Amino acid sequence: MRLFFLLLLVSSISVIAQDEQDTAVYRHEKSIMIIPFEEKLYHSEIDRDLAGESGQDHATIVREFVMGTAFQFKYELLYRYKAFTLINSLEDSVRSDMDLLYANIGYEYKVLKDSTANEEGNVIAGKLNRLKASTQKTGTYMKNGEIVSVKDERKKFMSTIIRSDTILPYMNYRYEADYYLFINQIDLVNDLSDANQVSLGNYDRILRFHYSVLDQKGKTIDEGVLEQRFSKNENDIKIIVNEHIKACATTLRKKLGMRETNQEEVKPTKSIVMPLKKLNKH
Repeated sequence: MRLFFLLLLVSSISVIAQDEQDTAVYRHEKSIMIIPFEEKLYHSEIDRDLAGESGQDHATIVREFVMGTAFQFKYELLYRYKAFTLINSLEDSVRSDMDLLYANIGYEYKVLKDSTANEEGNVIAGKLNRLKASTQKTGTYMKNGEIVSVKDERKKFMSTIIRSDTILPYMNYRYEADYYLFINQIDLVNDLSDANQVSLGNYDRILRFHYSVLDQKGKTIDEGVLEQRFSKNENDIKIIVNEHIKACATTLRKKLGMRETNQEEVKPTKSIVMPLKKLNKH
């Protein structure tokens, strides 16, 4: 009997501790759903090196980046929102909802605004450069009787388009998200912009996310590109996920924090290191 009550006490303490932890993580008023990129929008120039390091095939590498992206953005945004993702759910109805959501969105390339984020997450906008880019004519056209061809060298990013009027109301009804974070595309590329440095083997890699944040009605709250540079010698997927993808997620968290100053940040109490092997069992 004493053993029974002892086990009951331990169980109660565990439940209380778990409740307190969940309250600390999920006590924000607003929620955000993270929708990671579709596998077809995984663009990588370094898969051969990643495969050599991990011994994994292309499909497994892509899935680790999909899951790693969902995980890191979820746990960074828990500072400000009730953040969640459906990507690793085992329920058939939830998987069907994810398939339905992907089927009812599209993508378009937009000109990237000339803005960057400093270490504190403050956005520095280059208004003059944006004005120049918006007025500069590109393409092939006639000028003073001559054919003129001007290459469009403006940086662009992939933005989300909602194709259906019913998909967001349906998702709102099912999951009650205030915002939707669409990670539209991931790029893992070598920075070969400096030919001299490349010839010496001195170049970095760039991790780049194209993203859109929409509200319940489909209005764009924020969109653009998140970038993180890392060593050309880094081929460990876990490090890329848990350090560099996390850094991109942190940048977005701080950027969104500028828009909602009334949303208090609360440090998540759960682990922010993704257990890749465990997630890939799904």
